[in-house]
This record gives sequence, C-alpha cells and structure tokens, in this order.
Amino acid sequence: MSTSDPVKFVAGRSLWQDAFRRLLRNRMAVVGAIVTLLLACIAIFAEWVVPVDPTYQELHHRFGVPGQVHDTTPERLFLVEGERTSFPPLRYRGKGTRHFRFLVQQRIATGVHVHLSARSKKVRKIQLTRIDSLPESVERIEVRGDREVFRHGKGEEEVTVLDKEIVLGEKLDDVFLPLLSRASRGRQKLVLNQVVRAETNQTLTFDLESDQTVRGLRIDNQTVATYDLVGRLVQEVRRDGKPFQHRHLLGQDMHGRDLFSRLVFGARISFLIGVVATLVSLFIGVFYGAVAGWVGGRVDSFMMRVVDILYGIPYMFLVIILMTSFGRDVRVMFIALGAVQWLTMARIVRGQVLSLKEKEYIEAARASGGGGFWILTRHLIPNTLGVIAVYTTLTIPSVILQESFLSFLGLSPEWQGQPLESWGALTWNGIQALGTGQNWWLLVFPAMTLAITLFSMNFLGDGLRDAFDPQMKGRT
Repeated sequence: MSTSDPVKFVAGRSLWQDAFRRLLRNRMAVVGAIVTLLLACIAIFAEWVVPVDPTYQELHHRFGVPGQVHDTTPERLFLVEGERTSFPPLRYRGKGTRHFRFLVQQRIATGVHVHLSARSKKVRKIQLTRIDSLPESVERIEVRGDREVFRHGKGEEEVTVLDKEIVLGEKLDDVFLPLLSRASRGRQKLVLNQVVRAETNQTLTFDLESDQTVRGLRIDNQTVATYDLVGRLVQEVRRDGKPFQHRHLLGQDMHGRDLFSRLVFGARISFLIGVVATLVSLFIGVFYGAVAGWVGGRVDSFMMRVVDILYGIPYMFLVIILMTSFGRDVRVMFIALGAVQWLTMARIVRGQVLSLKEKEYIEAARASGGGGFWILTRHLIPNTLGVIAVYTTLTIPSVILQESFLSFLGLSPEWQGQPLESWGALTWNGIQALGTGQNWWLLVFPAMTLAITLFSMNFLGDGLRDAFDPQMKGRT
C-alpha cells in the first residue's frame, strides 16, 4: 500500500447498536418483545378491541361455553329520541347508521300459588293472583327461569329453573323443593313471584348513528319520544335485517359477562399496576443507589445497612400491612409494591456507580468544575441505563405476579370503592366458579394469559441482559 492511497475509515458501532444487534439474534427475546408489545397495544386500545362492554350482564346466558353464539335480547333498555343510548351491546364502531328492529311482548306480573298434597307432593291446585283481578285457577303454568329470577314470598332464596312446568295432578319438580321447605314452614304451599307473557306483540324500530344517537324511534310505525323495556320481554332483535348476535370467543362468566372482553380490560389493569409500581421502584432505587455509590464512605455503609435491614423484612407481609392499613385503593398498591421493589435496583446502581466514578471521563468532569449532582445526572446515571433497562423489564412481570397473589388473598385493587378486576382477580374468580370442573374456561384462559405474559417479559429481560453484557461486545 503506497502513501498516496486514501485511508479508509471503518465506522464503529456504539454499545447500544451492538446490544441491539445481539438482541435481534436472540429469537426467544424477539418473540417475547413482540408478544409483550402486542398485549400492551391491546390493553391501550381495549375499547376498540372488545366485542361487547365487559360489564354487560346476560343472566339468562350464565356460564356460556367458549365459542357460543346466541341472540342478544336485552332485558333493560331505555331509549330517548335524539339522545345517546347507554346500552353497551348497541354500541358499535364505524361510520354510517344502523337500523334496529325489536319484537317485544308486554309482560304482566302474576303471582303463582301452588297447593300440594301433604305426602306425595302432587299438585292439587294452581292459582294465578294479580292485583287488578280475582285469583284464577289453571291446569298448568310454564315457569321460565332462564329469564326470570324466582324468590319465595318471604325470603331471598334463589333457584335456577330452566323451562319447567307445573301441571295439575302431577308431582312437583324437585327443583322447587328448596323454596317449598323454606317458604312454607310445613304448609304444603309454594309461592312464586312469576311473570307470565302476554299474547300481544309490539315492533320497535329505530336508527342508531355512529355516535350512539337514537333516531326515528317508532312503535308499530307510530313515532314516540321515549321507550322503556321494563315490563316487556324481547323476543327477537335484528340489526340491518340480520339477527343481532354475539359470539363469545372465550365463553361467559357466572354473570353472563363476556370473558374475552374482561381479559382485555384486565390487561389494562395488570399492565398499569406493573408499569407504575416499577417506575416508583425505579425512581427510588436509582437515586438511592447512585447517591450511595457516589458519596461512599460512612454514608454508603449506612445506606446499605438500611437496605440490608429492609431485605430482612418479608416484603409481601409489608405490602399486606400497608394495604390493610391504608385501604385497597390502586394508588396505595402502586406505592406499596413499588416500595418493596427498589432494594435490588439500589444495589445494582450502586455497584455500577462505584465502578464508573473512577473512570477518566469522570475525573475530567471533576477537573472541569462539575458538581456532584451534575456528574450524577449527566455521566453516571446515563451510563447505567443498560442495566436499569434490563432490571426494569424483569421487574414488571414480578410486580404483575405479586398483584395476582394479592388478588388471591382478597386484596384486589379498587378505584373509588369499585373493584378493578385484573388478571389475578379473574383467575381467582375462575377458581371460585370452577366447582365440579364444568366451568374450566373461567380459570384456564386467565391463567394462560397471565403465564404467557410473564414468560414473554422474562424472555425479553433475559435477552436484554445478555445483549448488554460487556463480555458479549463485538459478538453478533
């Protein structure tokens, strides 16, 4: 090579570029990053993802199996011409106007008195009682428990009844015996608060705009200003001429709520608690460890002894004490979980600062007149961001798991007195509803979602740890 040949310079790579290249070669870390990012986006845009409001209850479709499709027939609905509806299933995202057609029946509240023989429990007499008429004797009565809640006359005992009939001269079905034994106290008489459907039908039609505004409210082609479903039974609902149906991908819970929608909104709660509590621990641990490492001497020794003492206290016991003392508000949980997670972060940052403060560029910063706070914030802490990022990624799943454990203990977070159902709370509800094993989806799907999230974030954290390892520098 002659002296006249131009010198070729090879561009180097920074530590961050080198770490990023190593991270991309770690397949499990990349998969974990994709899954974590996808779940975070779903949690952020939950309103646009869920098919139905997670609080909407369909009591006549309790414990719906995964993949079930059924007609949506609301039991409570109040519509006002020109105003927005608050009924969750009628909401939709899109442009244009939707046309709805309801076939409804007027319902008349009727009490049912069933007289039985003393020993055989056969029906001797069936009477229908109404406030506005005399008692009427009938030979049979249809009991629709899938839509009505039956309570005996004086108590609050509930019985699940699905399409049963009480027939004169036949033995009473065993499903009614709990009501009989508790209500009558020895008297062979059964009292039900029954609802009998009338024979007349009404057709309700209206248009729903994209902003949920009701237009063109009509009953049997007659314009009305308001309409209330109280006292009426919806037989059929059509939207744009097609049956109005919902598919429950992951099934329904004990109150008929869509489990997929609840999992999506539960992701928002779990991620929020994990991220905010981690940021609290990050703020405390980084500055505590940085100050201890920078000052050194007796101050460093004293501050680390405080950390050692706090390490000796069972952290979950401390969290439970804080939450039982100050309430289950979600803000208390942020502080409680963050207050026990900063200890390891403080030790890690302290060790990094102790090794960095002897470097030449720190000596140059001191010689140029830089103060301690300026050196900490401009040189030392920025050069520990790699380690901080790794530990942050590993702390978030740890906090989510701790919150799930607290939900198992009945300490689920609340906001303004209302419980916030995270993945941990949904898993606990699934365990309670498991029963004989028939409602397995209420436990399996929340537990699988929680496990996949924890695995993904731990894979990402392990990948970041390997990528920022100085011994791996230059290996791609």
